[in-house]
Amino acid sequence: MGFSQTIVRNTVATYVRYTVVILVQFVTFPYMLNTLGDTAYGIYGFFWAVACYLILLDMGMSSAVVKYVARCRIVEDWKSLNKTISTIFVIYLFFGIIAILLCAVIIVILPVFHNFRELTPDWLAHARLAFMMIGLNVFMLLTLSIFRSILVGAQRLDLVNLGEATIQVLYGVSIFVLVRKSQTPPQNLLIATSTFTVATLLTSISYIVMMLRAFPQARISLRLFDRSQLRELFSFSAAALMLRVAIMFIYGSDQVVLGIFAVFATVAIYQIAVRISDMLRTFVSTTSTIFEPIVSELHSAQRNEDLRNLFLLFTKMCFSIGLPIVMLGIIFGQPFIVAWTGKTNETIPWALAVLLVVALFDLTQISASRVLLMTEKHWYQTKVWVIGSLAFLTVSVIIANVVPAGQNDAKMMGLALNKFICLVVLFCIIMSYTFSHVATQWRAFFVKCVLPVVTAAVPAALVAIALRLFDYPLVYYMQDGERRVQRVRSLLNMTWQGCVVGAVYLAAWWFIALTSVERGKFKNVISAFLQKFRGASA
Repeated sequence: MGFSQTIVRNTVATYVRYTVVILVQFVTFPYMLNTLGDTAYGIYGFFWAVACYLILLDMGMSSAVVKYVARCRIVEDWKSLNKTISTIFVIYLFFGIIAILLCAVIIVILPVFHNFRELTPDWLAHARLAFMMIGLNVFMLLTLSIFRSILVGAQRLDLVNLGEATIQVLYGVSIFVLVRKSQTPPQNLLIATSTFTVATLLTSISYIVMMLRAFPQARISLRLFDRSQLRELFSFSAAALMLRVAIMFIYGSDQVVLGIFAVFATVAIYQIAVRISDMLRTFVSTTSTIFEPIVSELHSAQRNEDLRNLFLLFTKMCFSIGLPIVMLGIIFGQPFIVAWTGKTNETIPWALAVLLVVALFDLTQISASRVLLMTEKHWYQTKVWVIGSLAFLTVSVIIANVVPAGQNDAKMMGLALNKFICLVVLFCIIMSYTFSHVATQWRAFFVKCVLPVVTAAVPAALVAIALRLFDYPLVYYMQDGERRVQRVRSLLNMTWQGCVVGAVYLAAWWFIALTSVERGKFKNVISAFLQKFRGASA
């Protein structure tokens, strides 16, 4: 199967899986937010923000696995591949044990934090058990994610997505069955974290089974551990690790800062805007996994022209997907939040608008980051991200301390604007360096990627504004039963409005954003993919 068919196959599978993930999160998030309550969900969000830092103990090895699997597949050097992945598995196992020990330390020192000192003994006991479940989650994500990375490097992302989509559906059903209002918030907090841990275990098992069936050449054994490879592996993964740490500081530290300097209820409210913007960011950034092994193979084969075209194609695709979603989020943000969560807060729509624009800038430069990482030009962007993340964290702490206690909305907005400024600066620096690396210019970027997509989005934006202006107002001052019915009606109303806007955008994108050559290639790729799919089905 050629690059075009592989891209289409993995892209379709990725978007099918992520559509399932969005639907599950769309349904479970407001249910958990309202069932757990602001305090319990604030603790839940705070714990996961902390856990994200522990997951960084993978030392950036996931990118190394993808790179070496893609490289060894070209030359069919299975002996070297098995030594490499076995060595990385031992590294994962070592740092997974360290993560468990760090979780144990955090469990002991929880009362040191101001917000946890105010919890009752029963609350604190359940919170500690919940974080223990999250610690087990981190251990499995560290040690067993290597099987996922092997499948990604082998360009079998379709299998990965199939397994993850299935487990997500089971997780969503389990949340509705097990998390009930008849139980206390501390009990629901523990049940929610335990359910997620079981889902992670099932997902990891699916990775192992699919890798053994789809890529039998890969074999992991402790006896194949090769100490001589450690230096080479860490020289590549060190930059990937530092890059991930920097990105995590920018995307996760604001929630940790709010959890330390504000109340847990503020974290729960801020999670609404963060969750929506993260859906967009993850939706597009997940697609970058499809291109990583292809970029590595093109770079190894020194196909520089193809690499430059792939970079521009991927950038245009990310911007094409992100722009209409950001546009809809800004126009329909306030009524959507009220209808989705039942929460009314004047600051959240503004914070959501800022975070969506932040996500759009980040999505547009994802292609640049992946190209630099897979072509071993990653140290420059790593240094830029590290400096930017330290500046962001410093300013965030200053904002949280300078804003008077009790003005939590001001703290949320200040952190969102701080993130916006930081990402815009990083975007300009990283894109400029990538342009010089792949021999292109800002003018080509604007003419080929930005201008056609923005032009195609104009008709859709006008339709969205018209639908928003002439829409009936949300009635959220009614009785609880009537209010719930009104929320459902509002969501259904915004769903068809989004479909109308999406249809207008897709039509304009097809005829305006794509050139005649691109439309022809697009049709050929889809036709070839459908023929291969029918042949496989037969």
